[in-house]
Amino acid sequence: MTVIGHPVPARRAKQARTWLVLLPAAVTLALATPIATWWLVGPLNTAPARVGLDYAFRPWPISPTAARAAGIAAAILAVMSLTLLTWATARHRLDARWWRVLIPLLAAGFIAGAGWRVLTAGVLGTNIGAGLVIMIGGLLVLVLLAWALGYALYLGWGQSPPDPQGPPPDLLAWAQAVDVSRVTEHTAKAAEEYLRDYLRMTPLAGRSSACAWRRFSRRR
Repeated sequence: MTVIGHPVPARRAKQARTWLVLLPAAVTLALATPIATWWLVGPLNTAPARVGLDYAFRPWPISPTAARAAGIAAAILAVMSLTLLTWATARHRLDARWWRVLIPLLAAGFIAGAGWRVLTAGVLGTNIGAGLVIMIGGLLVLVLLAWALGYALYLGWGQSPPDPQGPPPDLLAWAQAVDVSRVTEHTAKAAEEYLRDYLRMTPLAGRSSACAWRRFSRRR
């Protein structure tokens, strides 16, 4: 009986399948946030429409029923996507550093959704809030989007580690040749879990753990 780890191609395929779920969830969350925010903020008219309101930007001709349906759908999608991404982070399926991309996108979406309500608010006279949204809110959105894009490129290309090559040859040879016929099933499973998780360890932690396992095998 020999102890072997999961092959690298299988790990890569698992990561690819994970990203096929997490990437759409992240995109859905980023797109649903401004819509849900726009719906939750609601109209910001300062007077009834019958008195003749002034607009910096005319609101879209969307019926209250359609706005409610879109807002509820966006809120549900946002909550579901956020839950999935949080779960993936807790299970180490998603690198926590990607939240440094997601959070600025969510902040930009919130500003855009709430800001559009201010821009399309009906007022008597000049909409001062619209000017503030354009000058301050617009600048913040651009900064947040630039940060998210730059950090995404940093994570995706600049800091991507090289493709893992698996455990070192001496450890792999030991794992394939060691006799565990007299070892308990719990110990064998622990060895398999170690080899499976080895690729996620830092080099120092991997070497230390490998030495510990070799000393353990000699005692057995």
